[in-house]
Amino acid sequence: AARVEVYNCPLCKRFTRFPRFNDPGKLLETRRGRCGEWANCFGLLLRSLGKEARWARDWTDHVWTEVYSDKLGRWVHCDPCE
Repeated sequence: AARVEVYNCPLCKRFTRFPRFNDPGKLLETRRGRCGEWANCFGLLLRSLGKEARWARDWTDHVWTEVYSDKLGRWVHCDPCE
């Protein structure tokens, strides 16, 4: 991994390392990633199915996927982290 983030749990005081691969294959293999990595992987899956997909993010730096619904005529929130 080019980047590794370290999280310190405020409850148990343990440190957890999170390698950032930004690779959907590695994400599915390890099942460990942050919201942006899951949004990237989910968007890739939606596009492979022929759907229009985009990323969205808020002021807390949370990232999710939105898919365009022809039936509703709008973008629909689809958060793979929820």
